Amino acid sequence: MRMMEHPAVLGATLVGLVALLTVFSKTSAGRAFFKFLPVPFYCYFLPILASTAGLLPPHSTLYKWMSQHILPPCLVLLLLGSPWGELARLGRQALLAMGAGTIGMVAGAVAGFAVLSSRLPPDSWMAAGALLGSWTGGSANMMAVKEALSMPESLLAPLIIVDTVIAYGWMAILIAMAGYQDAIDRTAGADRRTLDQAVSSAGVHSGPDASAPVLKIRLAMVLTAVVSGELTLWLGRILAKAAPGLNLSAMAWTVILATTAGLIFSVTPVRRWESAGASGLGTTILLLLLTSYGAQTNLRAILQSPAFMAFGVIMVLTHGTILYLLGRLWRLPMFYLATASQACIGGPVSTPIVAGVYQPSLTHVGVILALLGGAIGTYVGLAGAAVCRWMVP
Repeated sequence: MRMMEHPAVLGATLVGLVALLTVFSKTSAGRAFFKFLPVPFYCYFLPILASTAGLLPPHSTLYKWMSQHILPPCLVLLLLGSPWGELARLGRQALLAMGAGTIGMVAGAVAGFAVLSSRLPPDSWMAAGALLGSWTGGSANMMAVKEALSMPESLLAPLIIVDTVIAYGWMAILIAMAGYQDAIDRTAGADRRTLDQAVSSAGVHSGPDASAPVLKIRLAMVLTAVVSGELTLWLGRILAKAAPGLNLSAMAWTVILATTAGLIFSVTPVRRWESAGASGLGTTILLLLLTSYGAQTNLRAILQSPAFMAFGVIMVLTHGTILYLLGRLWRLPMFYLATASQACIGGPVSTPIVAGVYQPSLTHVGVILALLGGAIGTYVGLAGAAVCRWMVP
């Protein structure tokens, strides 16, 4: 066994890569460097290059262990701060826009698969579900759907490229349209009165108990996430054996249970742990998972399926068309449509940027809608994958 193939050395290498990129991203040079391609992209792409060059092993027991024992607590940490109370106070228009965006993404995934399934690799219905999970929620949802469906690693590399290239291209279009939002809203007869109402009614996260040391809170947070993750893994194995007729693997059950556990925590006092850095820790874990997925991927796989890029284009154009048409029907302001669209395709990091370009005082709406997408993304991705699988001849 070569030194790099040893799980401990390999794990230390992946952790070191994430730490190096994270520290660099906080410097002025790093902020300029990651302006166009963010840290998650490099956490995935650099291991791809290393694996293709033979520097990292494409197969290791560490990778499977990370998927089974790190992904579930990651999902719990990312979701336990979901602000349902604030979301309810945002109003009808924000929720309608997010619903329209989600419907458009689902329709786009089905349409793209119907047009291109014959040109895509085998089992691409899984990839359709994974990309739908990402473009409804985020990268964590993509990885959750991937693991739940046992999607081959060869299908992941093209998805990451499509996700990055098209998502940031779409974000550029949304930002460019911000200067025309008043004219678009006037033409559409949009009702803009709810924008000011959203500013005054949106709540603020409750902070951690000041009497409790932050370290103690974080230890409790990590322990809860780990125990919940192991419990969902154990229950997932039991349910897979108890209900074989549902055709869900043990990992599929684990992902569904971990997602549900995080959402349950979000309506309990545990939600206060978000202010102690729950989602931040979950994001860091997600970056580590991305390195392991990248290490299992060969760069040559990206060039083997150009049809994936066409699939992504069809998906986004269908999403944009349906979002605009439903927005006109429901008289939704361009601010909500653009924010909901970026919440679907971009996630919580980039959505506040788009929201802030349209309405600087409403950046928090972008965060909340993106978190809503993260909450439903795994469910939507799995459902979309099931529909695409049914379409396979």
